Amino acid sequence: MPETLEIDVEQLMERIRDSQGKHRSEVPLSKSDTLTPESQKLVDFSFLQSEYDIQHVPLTSHRKVIGRFIVVAKNILRQLLTPVLERQAALNMANARVASYLREQVEGGRQQQTAALESLRASILEQQTALESFRASILEQQTAALESLRASILEQQTAALESLRAAILEQQTAALENLQTVILEQVQAWRRLTERRFGGLEQMMSRFHQRTRTEWEMVLTHLRTEEIRPIVVETERRLAEWEIALQRTRTEWEMVLTHLRTEEIRPIVVETERRLAEWEKALARLKTDYILQERRVTVLLEEARKRLPEPLSPDQLQTIHEEGKHVLEALYVSFEDQFRGTREDIKERFQIYLPLLEQAGLGTDSMPVLDVGCGRGEWLELLREKGLRAQGLDLNRVLVEDCKRQGLMAVEGEVIAYLSSLPANSLGAVTGFHIVEHLPFDVLVRLFDETVRVLKPGGVAIFETPNPANVLVGSHNFYLDPSHRNPLPSATLEFIAEARGLCQVEIMELHPYPLSSRVKDGDSEIIDRFNAYFYGPQDYAVVGRKV
Repeated sequence: MPETLEIDVEQLMERIRDSQGKHRSEVPLSKSDTLTPESQKLVDFSFLQSEYDIQHVPLTSHRKVIGRFIVVAKNILRQLLTPVLERQAALNMANARVASYLREQVEGGRQQQTAALESLRASILEQQTALESFRASILEQQTAALESLRASILEQQTAALESLRAAILEQQTAALENLQTVILEQVQAWRRLTERRFGGLEQMMSRFHQRTRTEWEMVLTHLRTEEIRPIVVETERRLAEWEIALQRTRTEWEMVLTHLRTEEIRPIVVETERRLAEWEKALARLKTDYILQERRVTVLLEEARKRLPEPLSPDQLQTIHEEGKHVLEALYVSFEDQFRGTREDIKERFQIYLPLLEQAGLGTDSMPVLDVGCGRGEWLELLREKGLRAQGLDLNRVLVEDCKRQGLMAVEGEVIAYLSSLPANSLGAVTGFHIVEHLPFDVLVRLFDETVRVLKPGGVAIFETPNPANVLVGSHNFYLDPSHRNPLPSATLEFIAEARGLCQVEIMELHPYPLSSRVKDGDSEIIDRFNAYFYGPQDYAVVGRKV
C-alpha cells in the first residue's frame, strides 16, 4: 500500500491569503486612498466577480536561478491541491452570485424606498394643505363664536349693572334715612336724660338748709365746671357735628346719584360702604362714650347722696377724682385711630411674633398669654384666629369695651396692680406693644419684676417700643403721642430685662421705611449711613425668656 501524502491545509490557506493580499496591494495606495466608500464598494464587487477562480492563477517567481524550480514545485503543489482549490473556486463563485443577488435586491429596495418617500412626502404635503384649510375654518368659527359670546356677555352685564344700580340706590337711600332717624332719636333721648337728671338734682338742692345748700352749690359748681359740663358740652358738640356731617353726606350722595353712570357704580358703592362702616364704628364708640358718661354722672350722684346734707368726704372726693382720669379716653381712642394705622396693618406687623409663641408651645390653657396695654385688640384678635388663648389688659375703658364688643377677652386695670394680683408661675407669655414708653422708670422696672415672677419656666416676654436710633422717630414721630414720656434706647431696655431676671434676651429691629423713601443718588458709605439713621427700623422689640 503506497504511502499517503500528508498536506498541511492551514499552511496552504495562509499562503493563498498572502497571495491575495499581494494581489490587492498591487493597487496603488494613492489611488485607493482617494476612493469614496461607494467607489470602494464597486471595486471590491468587481474583484469578487473577476478573481474568484484561484485555481488557474499564473505562477511566477522573482528568483532568477531557482525560479523555474520554484514554479515547478508550485505547479506540483497546485495539482495536489486541485480538489481544495476547486472547492474554494466554487465557493468564491457562489459568494459572487450571492453578492450579485444581494446587490440587485438592495438596489431594488432602494428604488422602492425612494418611491415610497416621494409618495409619503406628497401625502404629507396634501395633509398639511388640508390642516391649513381646517385651521382657517376653525379660526373663523371661533372668531364668530367669541364675537357672539362677547355681545351676549356685554348685554347681560349691562342689564345686571342697571339692576344693581337701582337696588343700590334704593338700599343706600333707605339706610341713610334710617341712620339719620336713629341718630336723631339718640340725640333727643340723651338731651332729655341730661335735662331730667340735672333738673332733678337742682330741685333737690333747693330743699336743704341754707348752709348745706351753700356748700352743696359750691360742690355742684366745682363738678359742673370741672367734670360734668365739659362732658355735656363736648357730647352736644359732637352730636351736632354728626348731624351736620350726615346731612352733608346725604346731600353729596344725592348729587352723586343724579350724575351716576354705569361705570361709576362700583367705586361709589365701595366708598359709600367704607364711610358707612366708619359711621357705624363712630356711633358704637359714641354709644360707649354715652355709657361711660352716664356711669360717671351716676357715680357723682351716688357719692353726693351718701353725704347729703353733709359735705363730701376725702374718699368720695378721691372717687370723683379717679373718675376724672377717664374723661380724655375717648379722645385718645380717636388719636389712636388717626395715627396708629388700620387693624389690618397692625395685625400684619404682629405676624412676626407668632413663631416665637409657637416654637415655645405658648398660648395653651396651661400657658396662656397676657397682653398688657392691649389697646384696640389687634394682637388678641390675631391670637384668637390662630387658636391661641390670650387675654388683654388696659386702663382705657373705651378700648376695653371695644375689645369686648369684638368677643375678645379684655379687662380694665392698672398693669402693676393686675400683675401683682396674679400667682407666681401662672402665665406662658407677657406681651406689651408700645406701652413701656408711657411708664416712669420705677414702674418700668416693676413691670419687668412682675413679668418674671408670673411667667412659667419656658415663658416668653415681648415688649415693643419706638426705636430712637431712627432720627425721624427719636426727634419727631415719638412726640406725636403726648402721653409718651421719653424714648428708650434698645441697649437700655435690654439691660433692664437682663438685670431683672430674663435670659436669652435679644433685640428685634422692626418696620424700616420702604425703599422708595430712601436716598438713591450715588452709592457711598455716607449715603448708606444716612439711610440707616433716617430710614432704618422705626420700632424694636426686646424678647426675653424665663428658664
